[in-house]
Amino acid sequence: MKLLVDNNLSFTIAYCLQPIFPERHIVSLREKFAANTKDIDWMKALSDEGGWAALTIKRRLKTRPHQRLALERSKIVFSF
Repeated sequence: MKLLVDNNLSFTIAYCLQPIFPERHIVSLREKFAANTKDIDWMKALSDEGGWAALTIKRRLKTRPHQRLALERSKIVFSF
């Protein structure tokens, strides 16, 4: 399982988790995508790649219809 730390959390969280879980691939969103990448776009890319989890505080992903649909269709494990 690979973990993506969303831009709404500090990228240092990803850096701090890497030594604790060396067997896991942990990155901040800005390491993998441009900072202005839309949520739907990175969710689709990670879902297509497979094996990802995402750590985010964006609870609005569950309330906006287009983002909720992308969330439900993705193969990403989300932690809010």
